[in-house]
Amino acid sequence: MNINFKKQYVGLALIGWLVTLSLGLIVILVLTVGFFEGRKAYWDHKVKEMCKKDGGIKVYETVQLNKDEYSLYLNQFGKLSIPREDEASYDMQYVRSEKHEFIHLNNPIVRRYEFVIKRRSDNKILAERVSYSRVGGDFFALDSSSSFRCPEKIESLFNAVLKRN
Repeated sequence: MNINFKKQYVGLALIGWLVTLSLGLIVILVLTVGFFEGRKAYWDHKVKEMCKKDGGIKVYETVQLNKDEYSLYLNQFGKLSIPREDEASYDMQYVRSEKHEFIHLNNPIVRRYEFVIKRRSDNKILAERVSYSRVGGDFFALDSSSSFRCPEKIESLFNAVLKRN
């Protein structure tokens, strides 16, 4: 009887140890996933705040172009595309500049994008668009990371400025 009692005691101790280990691993997993999801939620909130402050499109002046002038700004697909300042030919009066700023470099990556359209002759800013994005921050991503962008839909800045007569 004494030997049987010891076997039962060892068996119960082993089961208790396995249950404790399993619960510990589950708690660690839940805390880890919670940390990553909480961090994503924090940065999504920050992106929304920054977007409220200065995000979106601001058009200061629109420009009417005749058919020939307008066709200078069409790309190979027939879409309106204002060239970057350093790539524009001499006859292009309107150019764009882009600025990408990293707000947070570690996982997740948070960026601020700024696009500006200006007139070359007087360097006047005609319009600007500011957007923010968060990419990554996931606990585990097989294919691709999650992302968040503000504003959600980015309108064409080019179409907001250049109009065809």
